[in-house]
Amino acid sequence: MRNTRLAVSAATLVSTSPAATAADKAKITQAKDLPGLPASASPKLQPEAAKGDFSNAPPHPGQIGTPAMAPKSSFDPAKSKLIDSETTPTKLTYANPDGTRTDVIT
Repeated sequence: MRNTRLAVSAATLVSTSPAATAADKAKITQAKDLPGLPASASPKLQPEAAKGDFSNAPPHPGQIGTPAMAPKSSFDPAKSKLIDSETTPTKLTYANPDGTRTDVIT
């Protein structure tokens, strides 16, 4: 049906003389004077409950306080030991005294 409307509209535009078009433009001087666009009624939709696991949702913006400080790094160049087996030309891997590891990208 849309193709039919388009064809009719195109035929109307082509068959209209320039004088008639100018006369039509003179009649319509404001947007409020333009006819409304045709529209069909929107389908009736039933609201549905959201699906998924919302047990660990992020906090509401009003509940967010000051950001937590980042934990202090346990890397100590004097005490951390280089792990040769995990070191590459672009990454140095260190074993820290507290059992964590630190990668230094070079």
